[in-house]
Amino acid sequence: MASTKWSAEEERRRAFWLVWEIDTFASILSMRPRGLNSQRIIVRLPVSDEAWFSNNPCESPVIPLNPTQVWRVLLDSPNKDERAWFLVANYLMALAYEAASGQQKSQREYSDLASSITYFSHAVSRRYGLETKPPVFTARTFANANWIIGMHLMLANTQACLQILTATPASGFATIGDDYSRILNRWHPEYIAFSHPFFAGTLLSARTYPSTSSSRSLSSSCNQELSALILSHFATFWELGSVLLGEYIRFYIKTIHSV
Repeated sequence: MASTKWSAEEERRRAFWLVWEIDTFASILSMRPRGLNSQRIIVRLPVSDEAWFSNNPCESPVIPLNPTQVWRVLLDSPNKDERAWFLVANYLMALAYEAASGQQKSQREYSDLASSITYFSHAVSRRYGLETKPPVFTARTFANANWIIGMHLMLANTQACLQILTATPASGFATIGDDYSRILNRWHPEYIAFSHPFFAGTLLSARTYPSTSSSRSLSSSCNQELSALILSHFATFWELGSVLLGEYIRFYIKTIHSV
C-alpha cells in the first residue's frame, strides 16, 4: 500500500514539474514574470523512470528556498536521476534570468545566487563532466544522455545571464560561445530530436550567436551553423523547433544586414 501511495504521489510530482517547466519556458521567451512563485515550491524532485515504473520508492529532496543551498540539494540524495539534476540547472537558470531582468532585490542576493551557480557547475562537472564522463548515446541510454546535455545547456545559459549582470567584456562572451560549441559537439545527431523540445530554446540565447564584427573567428561561424543544424533536427519532430529555427534564421539575417 505504501509503495502504491508513493507511486501516485510521484505521478503528481511529475505533473507539477511539467507545468513548472512550461511556465518557466513561457516566462523567459515572453520576458514576463513567471506564474508560479518559486519561493513557494515545496514539491520533491522526480525520481528515475526505472524507480517509478517498478513501483520502488526512492527518497527525493525539495529544492531549498535559499538559493545558497540549491546547488547541494542532490549531492548526497538517493535520487541520482539525470532529469532531477537538469531541473535544478533549469531552476538556477530561471533565477539568473530574473536577476538579469532586474528582479533581484540586492547585491547580496545576486552574490549568493552567483556562488550557488558556480558551485553547482562544479558539482555537475564532477558527476557529468563532458570530457571526463562524456554522455553515452545508445538505444538504451540516450534519454539519460540527453538530460546530461540539457543540464549543460542550461548552465551555459545561466552563465550567459551572469555575464550580463557583471557587464563582462566581450571576451567573456567568446568563452560562453566556446562552452556551447563543446556541448553541441557532444550531442549525438541521431538522438537530438528525441530530447526535451525546450532544449531548443537554449540555442536562442544571445550568447550562442557569433560576433558580427569582421574579425569573428571561423569557430564562431561554425558554432552558429551547428546551432542551426541542431534546431533543424528539432524541427523535424516538433512545431516548436520549426518556430525557433525561423527565429534563429531571421536573427542571423538581421545581424548580417546591420553590419
